[in-house]
Amino acid sequence: SGVIPTDPETSSLKMEIAVANNEAVTLLKNGSADFKNQDRITEVKIDDLIAVILSPKTKSRDGWDVTGATIEAKEAQPSKTEVGNGIKEVKNENGDISLIAEVSGELIIDGEKLCINNTHIVKGDVDLKEGNIKFPGSVKIGGSVTQGFFVMSGGEVQIAGGVEGSL
Repeated sequence: SGVIPTDPETSSLKMEIAVANNEAVTLLKNGSADFKNQDRITEVKIDDLIAVILSPKTKSRDGWDVTGATIEAKEAQPSKTEVGNGIKEVKNENGDISLIAEVSGELIIDGEKLCINNTHIVKGDVDLKEGNIKFPGSVKIGGSVTQGFFVMSGGEVQIAGGVEGSL
């Protein structure tokens, strides 16, 4: 009889921080909806553990057919996660890779790529669509800050448009 080869597991990414849900509304405990304070920014601080790339726990093992000929198992695929600016990789003893923030800022997740920007960029206006902005770094706004909204920044604030009765 033969034995089917055992293919290795693939590595996976386990997030260790709460990622912004990008919802346009925040539901409060009393049941009301808050359209101004939205969950759109995933803020990280220097030395925060962002995620862990879990190494495959199952190793590959060759098999054989009924004549005794070897059937090779597939090779383990490297992680598809790309690590960009502001994140360092630390290899653990068990083979996992910890992703640590080198700078404070906004975690950007673009498909399989992770990076940290120390500037939050708003392409349009700060209004009901975008919500209030509270960010520890610099903020660049491509439009205006509309009436009743605020932008709080630990750095520089650049506004291309106007500011209408705002903070």
